[in-house]
Amino acid sequence: MALKPDEVKVTTGGGLSVMGEITLSSGGKTVKLGGDPIAHLLPAKRMEHATTKLQDAMSALKLAAEELHIVDAEMIGSDANRRVMVEASKEDPIKVSDDIESHRMQAAEIASLAAEVAKTAKIVKGTAAFIGAALGSVYSVELLAGDEERARLKERKQPSLFPPGGE
Repeated sequence: MALKPDEVKVTTGGGLSVMGEITLSSGGKTVKLGGDPIAHLLPAKRMEHATTKLQDAMSALKLAAEELHIVDAEMIGSDANRRVMVEASKEDPIKVSDDIESHRMQAAEIASLAAEVAKTAKIVKGTAAFIGAALGSVYSVELLAGDEERARLKERKQPSLFPPGGE
């Protein structure tokens, strides 16, 4: 069977399993995808994975924020804890100073990591927005055809009370 240059033929090996081999043929060129199932996921599955990863990241960030609120309340907002630190500093100022400095370094590291996460989140947001807009542009004809077909199906199920051109 000869293929037209614009025609794409997709065949899969291994039945309906995503784990099988996928062959794409277009314009006389053939590409075989197989082996690592993660490397050749369908776009919908990749988007699903991205969504799941972002939901997991959001949960982790909320937990991190909660941990920092607890540290804030215990180390900064608690007069009792401050008195304990002042008393401990009188007995071993080096140890208390080292502990405080260690906590300051941890806080700076967390702030830096949070900035990197925010920067990456901004990139993810931009990429997702671009994909959404690009899909609407690249596949505008197909989207319009789908909308028209939905309207025809709806019209068949429930005819309009006021058909166009009616008096």
